[in-house]
Amino acid sequence: MATVLIIDDSHLGRTHASIALRGTPHRVLIARDGIEALAIFDEDMPDCVVLNQHTLALSTEELIDRIRAKSAPTGVIVRGTALTDQSKNAYRTRGADAVLSAPQQGDTDLLNAIETCVAQEPFSHTG
Repeated sequence: MATVLIIDDSHLGRTHASIALRGTPHRVLIARDGIEALAIFDEDMPDCVVLNQHTLALSTEELIDRIRAKSAPTGVIVRGTALTDQSKNAYRTRGADAVLSAPQQGDTDLLNAIETCVAQEPFSHTG
């Protein structure tokens, strides 16, 4: 069982991701913004973080940087609706393990990305 932290300012987005994970053995934690997410991160050290492209209080880039600075073996997945190739590459360069365009058909992409993140070696961020 892994711990997954969902970070989304949208109640609907948080609820959708939580429901998608109900059929898995994973423990789900919820944060509404980047500041709340970092507090939860420090307390619970999740195995995987799923964050909305447009987080509140901290930018997605800053949140990825802060997670990676903690040297935790945590997978990072970014989800968004208006992702360009440039933004996808920027998130990956900063340390995201996966970048998913939303909306997806079903939850398969999200669940597969989470399973991949918790099963693999942590991302090696060198920047």
